[in-house]
Amino acid sequence: MLLFKHVGIRASAFKHGLTRENIRHAATHPAGNVVEVDDGPLLKYEFVGDDLAANEIEIVVEISISGDPEVIHAMKRRPHFPK
Repeated sequence: MLLFKHVGIRASAFKHGLTRENIRHAATHPAGNVVEVDDGPLLKYEFVGDDLAANEIEIVVEISISGDPEVIHAMKRRPHFPK
């Protein structure tokens, strides 16, 4: 399983009202499979992580040009989001 110990968080990750602490916790604590997404020039991973209250959060991490992982999407898990 791929783990992210340190991740940046882009402004787009806050669109759904989650806090920095909950996004960071969910991004560094995957609760299932981490899936590689091939939909553009930069490598992306999507997975479900748990926030500080153990709520399931959808996370999408993009690897920046400099090689740093950054959360670009975070929201409460929807039923169709893979786990």
